[in-house]
Parts: sequence; structure tokens; C-alpha cells
Amino acid sequence: MAKQTSTKRKSKNPSLAQQKAAQAQVEAAQAHLHQDEIGGIHDEADVMSFRGIALQRFIFNQELLENVTDKWIHTNSIIPSRPFTNINTSKNSINEIKGELYFGNIKLMKQKLEQLELEIKQLEENNDKEINNILKPNKLLSTSLEELSNINTTQYHSVQEQLKKLESDYTSTVNKKTVSKTYIIRSIPSINNNTSEAPPTYWEDLRKTKEEQAAREAAELQAKEAALQAEKDAQERERLQAQQAIPQSHSDQDTNDLVITDSFIQHDSENYVDQNGFGNEDINMIDDVGFGLHGGLDDQDFLSQI
Repeated sequence: MAKQTSTKRKSKNPSLAQQKAAQAQVEAAQAHLHQDEIGGIHDEADVMSFRGIALQRFIFNQELLENVTDKWIHTNSIIPSRPFTNINTSKNSINEIKGELYFGNIKLMKQKLEQLELEIKQLEENNDKEINNILKPNKLLSTSLEELSNINTTQYHSVQEQLKKLESDYTSTVNKKTVSKTYIIRSIPSINNNTSEAPPTYWEDLRKTKEEQAAREAAELQAKEAALQAEKDAQERERLQAQQAIPQSHSDQDTNDLVITDSFIQHDSENYVDQNGFGNEDINMIDDVGFGLHGGLDDQDFLSQI
């Protein structure tokens, strides 16, 4: 009996171990899924395992590359793609579908082509009247331009009368009023691009141009010399006038000269010097502004030291 119980216990232990191992695998799988769902975008894509999908795509791409590079496939075995895909549509009328060409239904495309041909015929018939209405004012414009080009512009009154006539004709034809706007046309005369031969008056025109340029330069030089000479004359006159004014100022005594008297000078008890006569007793000159005159000086020496 003891042996039987021991065998029964041994048979129960492996089943418990298998259950624990399976439970551990389930918990590990749930933890792995939980880790994948942490960084999800919180919608239906969260239940997908992005790693598994990426692995499947990688394997599929590797198989395609292997088929292309390693396996020998004849070109006749390659089935080309169709220019138009087979699109099953429930619309049977051409008016119910959009105006597109490549929608895959050949029947509807033929119906669309027939409809476009009918529209072109209708437009051709209806546009005859419109074309006539467009060409009529164009003919009027062309004839009006020809008449304006033949008008004598020197006669003002005839030009005004012709313009009024053209305006009235245009208004009656188009049923629209005209508005006049003046503008200036600036144009450059045409230049002869042919440089193989010079014009007949080339040398004469060149000589005249050089003569005019030389005369212009000579006149400008003469004007500059005259201006310089006038400036020199003015400076010379000013110098002569200054020389003539110097001796007169020395000979004539100006009544407005400053004369310092005894009442003007503030006497200093310590540094007082008699101004009526100083130095030698022979000199009776007055030191008006305190130049410190010395004996034996005449008028010319005194003026030269000032």
C-alpha cells in the first residue's frame, strides 16, 4: 500500500509543474503585450502587435527579393498589368458619373465619347452667330483705324469731327458708350543694324560733331580762364586798397582812439608809476596802454615794435 501511494504522489507532481509552467508562460505573454500597449495611440491600433507586423513585412520583402534575384523566370511568364483597372460600378447612365476618362468602364467611356461629340456639334452650330457678332465690331475697328491714320492732324476741327463720327458709329453698332482717355506714346526711331556699310553722310556728320565738340571745349576753357583772371584782378584790387589805407591811418589821428587818463588808471600804492613822464626826463611821451616805453625811441621805432 505504501508503494502505491508513493507512485500516486509521483504522478501528481508532474501535472502541477506543467500547470505552473503554463501559467508562467501566460503571465509572461500578458506582460509582453502590456509593454507593447504602453506607447500606443489609444485606438483600435493598440491591439496590434507592431513588431509582429514589421517582421512579417520584412520576411515577405526578403522573399520577393529572393524571387527576383535568385530564381530564373522567363519574361513570357510575367503578366503585364492592365491599362484600366476593372472597376465595377452600378451607374449605367453617362449623366450620373463624373466627367473623368479613366474610370475603368469601357461601355461608359464610349457613351461619354458620343456625348462629347454631340456637344461639339451643338457648339459649332451655336457659335456661328456669336462669331458674327464678334467679327462685326472688329471690322468696324479696323476700318476706323484706317480712317484715323489718313486724317490730316494739322487740321484740328476736321480731326474732331472725324472722331465724333467714329464714336457715334461705334455706339450704334456695339450699343456701348465710348470714353476718351489721352495718353502719350514715346518711341525711339528705328536703328539700322546693318554695319557692313556706313551711311553716305557719315564722314561729314563726324566732322561736324568733332568741330562742335572742339568749339564747346574751347568755350568752356575760355570761360574758366576769364573767371580765374577776374578772381586775380579782384585780389589785386583788394591788396592795393589795403596798401593805400595803411599810411593814412598812421598820419591821421583818429578821433575815436582810446586815451587812458589818470582817472581811468587805478593807482596802486605799491606799484604806482607816474605816467606823465618816465625813463629819461627828455621824453614827454605818455604810455597810453602800458607798453613800457624807453628813452631814446622815436615814433617810427615805437610803431615798428607794436
